[in-house]
Amino acid sequence: MRPRSGQRRFEDAPRLAEWKIFCDVTTNLDLEKGAITIIIQDKFGCLIDGLTKQVHINSTMQGEALAIRLACALVKYLNLSLVEIFGDNLAVILLCVSEKIPLWECDVIIKGIRLLACQGGVSFKWFPRVVNRAFRRIARVCLDKVLPLDWASCPLLALVQRLFNSM
Repeated sequence: MRPRSGQRRFEDAPRLAEWKIFCDVTTNLDLEKGAITIIIQDKFGCLIDGLTKQVHINSTMQGEALAIRLACALVKYLNLSLVEIFGDNLAVILLCVSEKIPLWECDVIIKGIRLLACQGGVSFKWFPRVVNRAFRRIARVCLDKVLPLDWASCPLLALVQRLFNSM
């Protein structure tokens, strides 16, 4: 039986994301440093893994773009599909999904994001900055070099509670 015009078949319905990746960056632009935090959750909101990395950056926008590019690289490396990548910088999210030419400082980074994302199964979403307090705190602690190496595999109870309360 064919669907009426305007009706969608079940196969055409959008599929729910299996994985959610949250990205954030904290910066100290005086020192041209930043810390990226990436949190990977399954569709139920359980913490699966996380990554922090210190980077040299010239702007917050460049740091946010680097965080999203790292998340895209993780998607490819871990062979994940049906992934939503969340970021709190709306300008960077819009650049990831549009054909607009980005600023020179993050042109190569945005092109890398688009290349990695076109390989399938990735969508980008913006979420408000007030929601990601836990992610920003992880990045700040990483920037201050006091984050334990096993923070993702053995998260502190306070971190887990904050992650669940922020969703």
